[in-house]
Amino acid sequence: MTPQQDQLFCRYFDGRLTEKDKNELQELLRKSSEARKKLRMLATVSEGLANHDFNDKALPLITKNSRQNTFIPWTVAAVAIFVACFSWVDSHQPQAKPLDPPDSFIALLVDQAGAEFTDNNAPNGIRFKKGPHQLKNGTIHLRFANGADVVMKAPASFEIEDGFNMRLHHGKIWAMAPPSAQGFTVATPGIDYEDLGTEFTISVDSKTGASQLFVVDGQVDARDPHSKKLLSSVTEGKSLQFTEGKLTHKSSIIPEPYPNPGDIGFLRWELESAEFGKNDPDLIAFYPFNESESLQNEAPHALTSDGQIHGARWVSGRWPNKRALLFDRDSDFVELNIPGEFQELTFSTWIKLDHINHTLNSIFNSNSWDMGDVHWNIHRNGSLSLGYKGARPTTNMSFKTLPTNQWVHLAGTLSKRSGKSCIYINGELTEIRDLETKDSSIKPGLGRIGNWFMGDRKDKAPIRGLRGKIDEFAIWKRSLNQEEIKALVEKGKPSALWSIANQ
Repeated sequence: MTPQQDQLFCRYFDGRLTEKDKNELQELLRKSSEARKKLRMLATVSEGLANHDFNDKALPLITKNSRQNTFIPWTVAAVAIFVACFSWVDSHQPQAKPLDPPDSFIALLVDQAGAEFTDNNAPNGIRFKKGPHQLKNGTIHLRFANGADVVMKAPASFEIEDGFNMRLHHGKIWAMAPPSAQGFTVATPGIDYEDLGTEFTISVDSKTGASQLFVVDGQVDARDPHSKKLLSSVTEGKSLQFTEGKLTHKSSIIPEPYPNPGDIGFLRWELESAEFGKNDPDLIAFYPFNESESLQNEAPHALTSDGQIHGARWVSGRWPNKRALLFDRDSDFVELNIPGEFQELTFSTWIKLDHINHTLNSIFNSNSWDMGDVHWNIHRNGSLSLGYKGARPTTNMSFKTLPTNQWVHLAGTLSKRSGKSCIYINGELTEIRDLETKDSSIKPGLGRIGNWFMGDRKDKAPIRGLRGKIDEFAIWKRSLNQEEIKALVEKGKPSALWSIANQ
């Protein structure tokens, strides 16, 4: 597909097809199997949305005066990925179907952190249609039907005109336009900025209307909004300022820090983690993995100790600004103490496994293997096990192997009361084991994340050094249910599109 053909599809999205466009589109569909295939795929996604195959009422969508976080379901993210909104066109007889587009959205809210809109200028849930919008608080990531991505931080006032045109009255945006969005234009007071398939930032002063453009990559053309005359072309690394009708070029500039799509998940996580566990006395450990000499337990009702880091190194985590610990040597571990006796425990972590080196690979293991000690391991075949000394597993429902080279949420529950051990991968219950429990309670004591210390015990798997990253670790003194674990996944997932990549 050529950029011109993609733009033809996008004009169909927006209801801007001329008679010439309709004839051209009909001819394209008649001749090109690739075009028909793409249209069928996008139409299928669109129909699923139009028919409400997901439960709109169950979604915690943004409201006009709400700071509630929005977590986009994978079905909606899929629409954002595939840039949908076609009605069905038969592949064998495209000319037999009308080409009038459905009443639909122009852009989708792909992600957000703390977003709040004014009363009369809010989107319809996650759908942005033509019209003005006023962002009072937070940060949003929009994806237009043509594939253009726009990230905006409050305060900002903007208007969506169609799939290729938006107007920024004031505020700051970061934008990236793929080839299908070539010609995407951001209008500002007195001047229009037309993108030619690039990455750029624009800011508009709320008092003076002065605007500044910085081109990160590619080229952006500045045009007169009335005559559409080309006033200037700005290329990579250069900046243009428009003030009181005058253009000023700057060849060297350090751009202001603008949020990008990868930052929003981290911003959302920061908001969530600041409140994490405040009303949950059963949360005894929360290690957010903020870089320091030790692993700090920030649970409001902390019971376990801080973790002492041995060998493991600080690296980037789920987002560029987030930190994680890398375990890539047999001597790497974090040691912590979980004092006391428990009837139930839940463990939760985010992990990115590089590869599996050993028969057993430790997520968390109590030192040695005394009565009550807890061991949470990854086996060589990628399966997981969680148990404690004093409870012998008697049944195993099923298991799912752990993928490598991607961020995965793991959770495990141990219960002496129910006599069960459960494992969850990305919120999905993947294993249930019945446990034959004895009198001993669960007593983790001193243990290690990412390794174990067997003491005087003789063991067939003495080395259990993990190979990968860990980012966030939490422990509760109760068994969390599946809905609670799914909520942890939603709050901590690396991006709104992560669900799609990890199906």
